[in-house]
Amino acid sequence: MNLSLSVTPIDLETSGGTATGRIERSSLASLRISGFERLIELITVEVRGSEISLLRLLPDLADAETAEWQALRESGGIAEPPLLPRSTSPGAVILSLDSTDGAGQSGEALLRAFTIADGPSRTEIFIVIQPGPEGGFQPVHIHEGSCDDLRAIVYPLGSLISGRSSTTSVALLNDLLAGDFAIAVHESAESLDNIVACGDIAVIQPAE
Repeated sequence: MNLSLSVTPIDLETSGGTATGRIERSSLASLRISGFERLIELITVEVRGSEISLLRLLPDLADAETAEWQALRESGGIAEPPLLPRSTSPGAVILSLDSTDGAGQSGEALLRAFTIADGPSRTEIFIVIQPGPEGGFQPVHIHEGSCDDLRAIVYPLGSLISGRSSTTSVALLNDLLAGDFAIAVHESAESLDNIVACGDIAVIQPAE
């Protein structure tokens, strides 16, 4: 998967350990195929101490071109790259996220380790499931425990929009795989008690 991108920051603001704003991304294969030049995305970066704890990207639907691209993508009119990136990173895994209580939102999550140059290790977490309510954000967290016994939230992940999410977490992949954790997708920010999809973090399927 070619991750070559051109990224330009727009209107970035910081408050405490959180930076928010917008970025412009270009050179995405799915953009070029569909005749679009760029996307505007909302970015949130949270820092704890000297480490990035959360990186969240969402399409800026207030931008007319981005909104048009998003609508076309959701209608199936855009040919996109594979739903989940495949990785040769050692230990990268793909987990099944099973729909709960008939929500109809099953899918997959890919977890892969990487290290920033001269920096600490991180874990990239990509999630693709059947979309929930149109236009709604669905919170996602890594919890202690299992899907049968979800306990405290230990790592927040980027909220799903249209069934997709990507997060760069400070959690180490080996620690997640060796521990007792699960990824849970919530119905909405207002209905956090309702879990619509869940998957235990374990070595189930090596990423290709």
